[in-house]
Amino acid sequence: MPRRAASPARKSPAKPASKGKLLFPGGGTFFWWQIGAAQKLCELYDLSEVELCGCSAGALAAAFARCGVDPAAAYAYAFEIADRAQIFERPLGLFGKWGALVEDWLERMLPADVSACDGTIAIAVTRMVPLPHPVRVRRFADRAELIGALRASTHLPLFLDGRLLSRHAGGWTADGGLLQWFGLRSNAGVLGGGGDAGGGAHTLVECTVDARFMAACAAHGWGPLSPHGTDAFIKYGAEFVTAQARLGPDGHFAALEPLRKGGRRAPAGQRRPAFEPPAPPPRPFFRSEYGAIFVPRAMLSALLALLLFVARLPARAAARLSSRRGY
Repeated sequence: MPRRAASPARKSPAKPASKGKLLFPGGGTFFWWQIGAAQKLCELYDLSEVELCGCSAGALAAAFARCGVDPAAAYAYAFEIADRAQIFERPLGLFGKWGALVEDWLERMLPADVSACDGTIAIAVTRMVPLPHPVRVRRFADRAELIGALRASTHLPLFLDGRLLSRHAGGWTADGGLLQWFGLRSNAGVLGGGGDAGGGAHTLVECTVDARFMAACAAHGWGPLSPHGTDAFIKYGAEFVTAQARLGPDGHFAALEPLRKGGRRAPAGQRRPAFEPPAPPPRPFFRSEYGAIFVPRAMLSALLALLLFVARLPARAAARLSSRRGY
C-alpha cells in the first residue's frame, strides 16, 4: 500500500496552549474509550488552545483527536491489519508484531499534513539514560517525527518489536507510561499536569472515571489487554463525555465550560457531590478473558533494574575499551 508523502519541515514557533490541558494516560485497549471521548470533546468544546498530553496508547488518542481521525475508521483498519497478520490465531498474539502493525496503522490513519500537532500536543516518552525519566515531546518538524514519537511512547520493551528500547524520539526510550506503571510517577507527573509549563487546569481523560463503563468491564470481563468488547468502547467514551457535559460546571469537564462551542454553557443545577471515581485495582494489574493476574511490585522493580543494567551495557563496554586503549 503506498505511503503518504511526509509534510514539509516547519520552523514556525510552537503555538501556545494557554487554556489548560487534557491528559490521556496509557490504558491498552481502553484507548478505544479514550478516542471516543476525545472525539466528543472536540465536538462540544473548542480545544484549539488546549494542550493534549498523552503517553503510551493515550498518546495515540491525543494525536488522533488533534488530527481529526475518525474513530470508526481507525477501529476498522486496526482490526483489518490484525486479521491480515493472523494476530488472533498466533499463540503469542501481538508479541513482536505490534511495532510493524502500529507503523502501518499510523501511516494509513494520520493525514499528510500534521502541522496541527506541532506545539499543541505533548507526547510523553520514558528516556532511559542516565536514569529513567519522563520527557515530553512537543515539536514535530514533519509527519515522520510525529510517528516516531508515537512509536517511542508505545514501545513496550521486547513486546513491540523484539527490541529492548526504541530508537525514536532521541533514542534509548521506552513506553511513556512505564514509570507510572511501576508506581514511580503519577499520571500528572508523567504527562505534565499541574507544575509543568503551560499553565491552566488539567483534566484527566481516563476510563476509570466512568463508573458505568467500569461496571460493564467487570460484568463482561473486559480488560486493557483483551480485544473483546472493544467495539463498544468508543460509544461508552462518547456517552460519558455527553453525560458530563450536561452537568456543566458540576461535571468532570467543568474546566472546559468556558470553551463550549456556540458560547452556550450548561446551567449550574443543584450542586452534586464531588465526583469520586471508583477505586482503581491494585497496580500493576492485568485482566483478560482468562482471568486476573497480579504481579508483585518487587518483581517489577527487579525487572526495571534489569532493563537499566542491560541498557547501560554498551556505554560501560565503550568506557572500558577506551580505558584499555589509553584514550
